[in-house]
Amino acid sequence: MARVCVYGGNTYRLLEEFRLSRCERCRCEANREVYCSISGCPAPHCVNPTYEPNHCCPICKAGPNCFAGSRVIPAGQRVNIDEQTVCYCTYRDGTWHTHPYATCEQPPQPSPTPDARIKPSRDEDTYGKGGRTYIARLDAIP
Repeated sequence: MARVCVYGGNTYRLLEEFRLSRCERCRCEANREVYCSISGCPAPHCVNPTYEPNHCCPICKAGPNCFAGSRVIPAGQRVNIDEQTVCYCTYRDGTWHTHPYATCEQPPQPSPTPDARIKPSRDEDTYGKGGRTYIARLDAIP
């Protein structure tokens, strides 16, 4: 009995390992059968990975990123989505893997300047005749 495997028109010795491509690894087993496996790829650090001819696993050409709505934003930056919303990519606990969706916040609005505060009106309900302050007495209300 021959101590080889024939696979794809090629002959391999028993227990010999070989590659069919950058991603596929095969082995001629003792029972003369060829078993192949595809390389496991780590999760990409982006939401828009691309597959390149010379790479087995997808790559992130633009670096880590995430979605803010339908927009892809880069990790490590705060991005103004509109006049009231700032979004940024967050990382999964203990890793450099970004969550696929951004965290978005509405920044606190600045407090009004002293000149912009509303001044009480100067009518006779607040001030009595002659400009003196009028304080309503609850015990005088029938």
